[in-house]
Amino acid sequence: MKPIFNVLLTILALNGLSLIFYYSSTNQRNLSIQTSDCINEASLDQDSFRLGELTSKLEDQTPSSAEIDQILESVPQDQELDTDFSKDLETYQRTMNPFEILGAYRKIEHPYVRPDYVNTMLGILRDDEYCSKVDKYHLENPESILKKTNFFTNIPADQVGGRLMVKLGTVNKATLNEEASDDEIKRYNLPENVNHLFISSSSFYNFYEIGKHFLCATQMFNHIPGQYRFTAKDSILDLVDNYAEKFKDQPQCFNKSALFPQTYRLYNEQECQSFFNFINSNSYKESLGEQPIQYMLKIGHGSHKGDGVDLLDTQRTEQLQMEYNNGENCGKISAPLLAQNYIANPLLLDRNNKFDFRIYMLVTSTNPLIAFYHDGFLRVSLTPFNKSSNDKSTHMTNTHLSIKKLIEAKENNDTSSNQFNEKEVKNEIWWTLEMLETYLLETGRINDPNWLNNYLRPAFQKALVHLLRLSQDVFLKQSNVYELYGVDFMIDDQMNLWYIEANPNPQLSGYTAEWNKLYLSVMMGAFDIQSAYYKSRMTRVLNVVKAMQEEEKVKGHNSVDYGKWRMEYQSALKNRLEPKYKINSQNKWVPIINENLEGEKVYFGHIPSSCI
Repeated sequence: MKPIFNVLLTILALNGLSLIFYYSSTNQRNLSIQTSDCINEASLDQDSFRLGELTSKLEDQTPSSAEIDQILESVPQDQELDTDFSKDLETYQRTMNPFEILGAYRKIEHPYVRPDYVNTMLGILRDDEYCSKVDKYHLENPESILKKTNFFTNIPADQVGGRLMVKLGTVNKATLNEEASDDEIKRYNLPENVNHLFISSSSFYNFYEIGKHFLCATQMFNHIPGQYRFTAKDSILDLVDNYAEKFKDQPQCFNKSALFPQTYRLYNEQECQSFFNFINSNSYKESLGEQPIQYMLKIGHGSHKGDGVDLLDTQRTEQLQMEYNNGENCGKISAPLLAQNYIANPLLLDRNNKFDFRIYMLVTSTNPLIAFYHDGFLRVSLTPFNKSSNDKSTHMTNTHLSIKKLIEAKENNDTSSNQFNEKEVKNEIWWTLEMLETYLLETGRINDPNWLNNYLRPAFQKALVHLLRLSQDVFLKQSNVYELYGVDFMIDDQMNLWYIEANPNPQLSGYTAEWNKLYLSVMMGAFDIQSAYYKSRMTRVLNVVKAMQEEEKVKGHNSVDYGKWRMEYQSALKNRLEPKYKINSQNKWVPIINENLEGEKVYFGHIPSSCI
């Protein structure tokens, strides 16, 4: 049988695939497992897309760094196993749902879950009995866990992720018309057969309670509560500072200034004053003649696709000085504005164009932490680089800006501004890592023919390991959540790598066949990995449930040691691969962290033992 990877590479040639609509109305009563048969099939999902206004209701409710720190102090990061399960036993005896007594539905207390149980998302109704119904369905039909993938998604069918889900399993499609008014929205229940929820908005868990309205014991979800603090440009700075403090006497372990550009948080009174003292200094003013733009202003959170980024040129500096009264207003303005050192010596390409990297990272598990790396691509500016220009397009390499420029040129029937036709533009804004290596070898910038494997890929992977080590404590530690990130870096003309930002829900829809081929590899590989870990975990879980139920039949409920079974269940939940479920050998994702291993092996050699 041909590997599923080879078969699915033909998907790129397919257009207009329609989603299968399938809803289960099965109403079963028996909660015991009928079979423990397992089959290893690659399945499951991952992707990113926009929803619309409804999905961004909470954008303005995002907690500030100060609020987050306050909350974190009062919330334990690791919740101990509850040994008083008398209430769970009462619920179990009433519902006969084994996951109740096993402790699957402890209340999630996490500072990044900000409940809004008044509004809804995607028109989905809140059903307080939903997880009981889901568990009932899956325990009676374990093949729906181990042999099938039943997705629920709002990803369009014409996108790579949408097409893959159709090929890999049954797709239950969100039916919300995003243009409809509140009165016109047709409300509906989540199907009970779903085992994989793939939603584009990471704030979905704010509208629906985990373990009650969705993300039941037999389901998985493509977003990790807590990832916001890792992806927000402002709050990650606190994590970086805390991490750097740990290694202040071990610079060989982590050197903050070698990966993160210097950044001033203008909402922080002390840093704000330091910044204005600097830009008012004679040395700074004298250096402007040679380098007119030395800082960029960024909004700390809630901005994407290049929005909220300003060059700190003469005009913008004067506006900023007026707004902050030349530093006198520091501590009085709470806007999450950042002033970040501008890397003025970027490595340039053949047309003197600036570029950055979009690399992919998959956090497969937070219990324990397991993560993978995947090659990405170069995002190339269409405008030749000019460090003195105040034109954003010469300084920024965001794909969204390049496509916007292309669309404007097409609408005006004019490509003279970028000297490319439409086809050339599509190819020019996207380079592979291999194309970069070839170019650098041909121009004599590097001499190592294996530069990618010897330098660039290891540098990316080591940076991702540090990013996860410094942020992993803010992730919700739960076995059935995961996240795919697009992580952005740039490289200067001295081959130093610089971190820009991490993005949940990265765009995975390209403009060329090669572009989509990369996205297909990213998505297919992510599905394959998540499937293997999900089925491994659920095989162990079902075995625990079955063994507990067999003991109940022999001893009766009152004589069963449920504390023992709860510990068995917690052990089964910890993600690790079972021999029966293997990751496809053609999978292009590379492991970078696996806390099931020990010592340096945890980080696959990227972190020496003296730094662990």
